[in-house]
Amino acid sequence: MAKVPIKKKTPTDLKGMSWEDKMKLLKEFKEENNIIKVEKKPQKWLILPKAFEDATDVCGIPLNTVSCVKGHTNTGKSTFVLEIIKACQHQQIMPVVFDLENSIKWDHAKEIGVQVDETIDEETGEISYHPGENMIYYDTTTLYEKYACYDHSKSQMTPKPTRPTYVIEDVALCIRTTIERQRNGKLPFNLMFIIDSIGCSDCYKSAVSNASNNMWFAGALSISFQTILNDLIPSTQNVTSEYDNSLFYVNKVWNAMTPNNLVVAKEKGGMSFLYATRFSIFLGNQGSSGLKKQSFSYKGVNYAYGNVVNIKIDKNHITAIEHSGEIASTRTGLCSVKDLEEYKKEHRQFLMKEIKEKTGVDVSEKDLEEVETITDE
Repeated sequence: MAKVPIKKKTPTDLKGMSWEDKMKLLKEFKEENNIIKVEKKPQKWLILPKAFEDATDVCGIPLNTVSCVKGHTNTGKSTFVLEIIKACQHQQIMPVVFDLENSIKWDHAKEIGVQVDETIDEETGEISYHPGENMIYYDTTTLYEKYACYDHSKSQMTPKPTRPTYVIEDVALCIRTTIERQRNGKLPFNLMFIIDSIGCSDCYKSAVSNASNNMWFAGALSISFQTILNDLIPSTQNVTSEYDNSLFYVNKVWNAMTPNNLVVAKEKGGMSFLYATRFSIFLGNQGSSGLKKQSFSYKGVNYAYGNVVNIKIDKNHITAIEHSGEIASTRTGLCSVKDLEEYKKEHRQFLMKEIKEKTGVDVSEKDLEEVETITDE
């Protein structure tokens, strides 16, 4: 007689359990493993000038997330950086600025409204401008001095410098250690990390080998920023986080061709930052800057007062609004195109005064010729 297999008893008979009983077991499992429901904070925004909202239907940059501005050269990305710094200062958020192109002009920043420090030369009376006390500022020299002896391949400090220049991994290390100090109570501020720009650096492997490789850089960017982009920044949206941390970066683009022979703009540095970005601003056109230079001409000399470019929210995982328009970058910041005529009047008076100070010649409004130059550079 064949043996009848004995059915083993299991702790729970799924076939005989009701859905309610299963949910009770799930609740017990969550309690045992400390799995709790984490509530999110209401969405907060870094408020930008009204010109930005006029062009995009969005009031500013979302906090507790990763955002960016990108585009071809000379499209106003640097103006956006200064507007971000100014907005942080007004909303009592500490801007942590990584000026990787050493291009921020602090006299221009002051014109836009950024709070800066001033130094007066006692002999010449000349005024120089510097990053203000209410920001943390790193240029490439400061980063190199701070991390020159750090070996990123072994994640440790060494007695001597390991390479001749700063590397992109230094920026990631600096962000992580800054957040660590924040969590330890040594830096009690909400933080906005601003990187200008991510596509202009070397990675550690390139620096120590004195060789360049785009794949090395893309890999280093992905690995070194992975925790920052996917955890340290977005996790501050949880109500359990004491602080609100955000990251805003600038990126340049290069032209690529689609199979249909269409020109599209591609970001430098690979796709890792693009995937983590929740809010993206594109300035200019896909294949070119599409720049409209605004200036006044006096005796054959052009005096620029602003640039007009297309602007588009091309990725928005916060409110889903992806709107396009035009915006002007001027010496005093972002300006709505509809307000440009009024700005021209103000700048015309400023320019007349400036020419007189330099030449001693009285200039009337009729002496100034308005010029618009469209360029695809």
